[in-house]
Amino acid sequence: MKFAHYRRIASPRKCALVDSDPRSADVYRKGADGLWVLHPFAMGETVELASVELRIPAADLFADIDPPAAA
Repeated sequence: MKFAHYRRIASPRKCALVDSDPRSADVYRKGADGLWVLHPFAMGETVELASVELRIPAADLFADIDPPAAA
């Protein structure tokens, strides 16, 4: 998992991973205690990255991506 690699780097305090299939975004924030907390976002929710003052509907992240193929 990519996050496992990112959390080994000392400097990042936040990490956002966007997955086009299943159309979700996971935002990880490192607390003062050094522990990472997951803040998951799914379609219909608004992804918030407070450190850069960004609020974007999750649907907008995937607006230009073709819908998933029918199973």
